[in-house]
Amino acid sequence: MDARWPWHQRSVPIGHMNGVVEIFRRSGDVNDYGFDVMTGGLTQPDGRGGKTYPDMCLLYRGQARGANNKDWRARVRTTQGESGTVHAFRVQVPQRECPPIHAHDVIRFVSVPPDMELLHHVFHVRNSMTSSNAWVRNLLCDLDAAHPQVLPPPYEGKPLDISEIPEPVTDCVGCG
Repeated sequence: MDARWPWHQRSVPIGHMNGVVEIFRRSGDVNDYGFDVMTGGLTQPDGRGGKTYPDMCLLYRGQARGANNKDWRARVRTTQGESGTVHAFRVQVPQRECPPIHAHDVIRFVSVPPDMELLHHVFHVRNSMTSSNAWVRNLLCDLDAAHPQVLPPPYEGKPLDISEIPEPVTDCVGCG
């Protein structure tokens, strides 16, 4: 038997997860969000006639694998009349450790030795599906290279307990 055989049989979360990610969910109602052109961040009414930034709730910090998405259906994406995504990106997280992730959640790599360039981007989850490997969740993401400052510094804060996770943001009326 080939000496590499045990590595072939290793589960993906252990054998191929070569990065660390933080996954966030915004608080509040997405239909109330506005856009701050100065910071590139989203705003929401604060209840006193002013605006505030939605809280970013940390859902997960842990192992992940990033990969280009080869599916032709996920290549060019137009958002609000502006073509900003040429190619979607796929992030895989272990289903056992990571809570359910939904569309509009936000991902950031905090360590990925094979490609440190990924640290400079923010990824917006487009959809979440179980992989053909039942222990992995595939997150198809759109890349946001312009606004990494919308997230808190890496490794700041503790992930929420599963009972404290806010409801996922539903589809936005104005986003199309």
